Amino acid sequence: MEIVAKAQNIRMSPRKVRLVVDAVKQKPLSQVLVDLRFIQKRATRPVLKVLNSAIANAKHNFGVEIGNLVIKKIEVGEGPTYKRFREVSRGRAHHILKRTSNIKVVLEDKKGEVKPKKVSKKLVTTTEPQIEPAEHREEIKEFPFRESGVVFEEPKMKKEKAVSKRPILTRRIPQGKGK
Repeated sequence: MEIVAKAQNIRMSPRKVRLVVDAVKQKPLSQVLVDLRFIQKRATRPVLKVLNSAIANAKHNFGVEIGNLVIKKIEVGEGPTYKRFREVSRGRAHHILKRTSNIKVVLEDKKGEVKPKKVSKKLVTTTEPQIEPAEHREEIKEFPFRESGVVFEEPKMKKEKAVSKRPILTRRIPQGKGK
């Protein structure tokens, strides 16, 4: 049984991602996870993310242990290319191609066939937590400073000035010379 994980439209050139993938392609899974943490390329992050996603899929969906997994293949394909341009002199433009990539990781179980786990379809209902009334709780019921004689008052608000509904006059802008 193949366990698949994909990441699509990663904003990185497939050529750069393939450099990282080719460095770890023929190694065992445990070694790949260690190597990806120490390769100093920006492309290691999405590759590691997809690999971890495939491992999580294997655990959750098929109940396979990490020690039994083998990388069958890692593919890096080209995604959609965003086309932009940069202005240059004499009213011309240079094209900029912002390439994206798709990563596909396929894992396989060493021992053989893997059957998906059956997921029970129980109806999950959520209930809001019950809040006890204040007299039953063991909290402070009154403000603690009232007993000591210190009284806090709310600050007095200033009265707002009445705002007229007339439009505010601004300086007149001349319209240009007349004929």
